[in-house]
Amino acid sequence: MRMSGAARLMEILPADVVAIVEALSTSGHAAVQLQAQVRQLLRLPDPPIRDPRLTKVTATLREGQMGREVMAALVHLSPTRFSHWFVEQTGVPLRSYVKWLRLTQALQHMAQGGRLTEAAHAAGFSDSAHFSRTFRMLLGIDPSSALAEVGLQAS
Repeated sequence: MRMSGAARLMEILPADVVAIVEALSTSGHAAVQLQAQVRQLLRLPDPPIRDPRLTKVTATLREGQMGREVMAALVHLSPTRFSHWFVEQTGVPLRSYVKWLRLTQALQHMAQGGRLTEAAHAAGFSDSAHFSRTFRMLLGIDPSSALAEVGLQAS
């Protein structure tokens, strides 16, 4: 997701680090609560309120509906305005988001024991070669090499 404003360096005091470590070491907090607590400790402003329409769009994308026209109609925008709005909200174009989503879906399928071709088809890739090209383009390594590396680290 897009960060608002330019990146900047900030000083973190040792007392802040101790407080953050204590906050992270206590169990029972939801991730949202921890994020809010760390923001407060570092005196960071609250993030902008997320457009609730984005939640609807991302949920629909995860269900497999990928067309720009369908997404635009879902949030009552023209397809062109939807494309601009989506980039404003996420920082990436819809096509890039969908590629990443499909890639993560294929990886999840493989993590559950699925074969490469099955994972590619389950995630909406036309074939395993298409999945491998996309994987290599986005991550700089082919899936089989990545899986071999994971297998080596796991043992």
